[in-house]
Amino acid sequence: MSILSLNLQSILIGTTIVIVTYIGFREIKHFFTWLRVNKKLPAPIIDAIEPLIKYLIDFIGILLFAIDMSSIFNLHKFALSILPSIITAVIIIVATWISLQITKYFFSILIQQGKIPADIIHTIDLVIKYSIIITGSTLSLLNVLAGLGYSDIISSFILSWIGANTGRIILIIAAIIFARIASRFVATFFGDLKRRTTVQPRVIDLASAGVRYILYAIVGLIIFSSLLTLIGAPELTPLITNVFSVLVGVGLSFAAAGAIGNIISGLILMSWKPYKTGDRVDIGGNTYGDVIDFDIIFTKIVTPTKETVYVPNSLVLGNKVMNYSPRCIVHPRVSIGYNVDRRVVEDLLIRAASATDGLLNEPKPAVYVIELARNYIEYELRAYTDQPNRLVEVYSNVQKNILDIFNEARIDLMIPQYSLDATLFMMGNEKKRTL
Repeated sequence: MSILSLNLQSILIGTTIVIVTYIGFREIKHFFTWLRVNKKLPAPIIDAIEPLIKYLIDFIGILLFAIDMSSIFNLHKFALSILPSIITAVIIIVATWISLQITKYFFSILIQQGKIPADIIHTIDLVIKYSIIITGSTLSLLNVLAGLGYSDIISSFILSWIGANTGRIILIIAAIIFARIASRFVATFFGDLKRRTTVQPRVIDLASAGVRYILYAIVGLIIFSSLLTLIGAPELTPLITNVFSVLVGVGLSFAAAGAIGNIISGLILMSWKPYKTGDRVDIGGNTYGDVIDFDIIFTKIVTPTKETVYVPNSLVLGNKVMNYSPRCIVHPRVSIGYNVDRRVVEDLLIRAASATDGLLNEPKPAVYVIELARNYIEYELRAYTDQPNRLVEVYSNVQKNILDIFNEARIDLMIPQYSLDATLFMMGNEKKRTL
């Protein structure tokens, strides 16, 4: 209680500073909201000034509170001695902030004018922006440390350190600038390639991303090794480089059977092009339907029963792919007794095919004798359709026509053996033929 009573005035003053700072922060926020709503100032100016003033109010409040509280811990004289250095550091920070805003506004005007290529402007903007940030931060820190009495030691250390490591510092800056320029060049190159080539856009995007990641990895290793040299630990560079290489190799090995394997398979499929969006396909005898989309990892298929199936591209590449587009064969079979003339059966089957909607006249439907069994002859009608999405319906219609036409001719179908697609009807074993 004695400490509280002796420092009651400082505590009350500190509490007042906190309350006033909080109120000032809120009022400034409301004030700039009013300016923005009523459009008293251009929005870019408000966006630049508002955070600066809010941060200044916070800083002033914290600074006054720290000076007030320093008297409680007998640090008042020390706080007052470093106060000029802190104020100078704040002025440097404010000047840095203003310089960044001016730079941003200046380069935005250059981009709008379009007289200089945007890539060049962005690169110069990046260099100048980070130069301003590094310079302002360094000067602020040195100013504060000078206020603490370390100016001579810091100055001599920094000057000697910069003199000994000038080459490494220049290398780091050059690597960063090179990475920025090269990244934009890669993006521009692959963007132009996408417009001028027939290669799948996803393949080009993946190649662009791969080149950029390799570029970043190389530049990152250069910067990392330079930083290790700057802090006096160059012997760690080979070790960390080897560890990084091993980790990348192990990661790629494990991922090759998964996502990367699918990506590689996707690239092969996009180059091979065994199917396109809208084609009806059968993959591995297990997935049958229409391709509605395929990307670098999955092929998306909708089955005749309206189920959506995502097939990994590695599974597509490792299985038999049957593409029923643009046309496919329809081949029902019938068994007729020896007492019926072959030419009559062939004529009736051709009539059934001609009466079926969806079957093509060219190539012409044909009838083949498949088997001369003991009690019957097995015939196969072969016709083609360019509507593979209606294959179930076409099969059903041609068989209905066969039944009707043979019933009208009073010819018995002894042992119906229609070779129907099991996938289409979700039962039995399937047999398919394609052109």
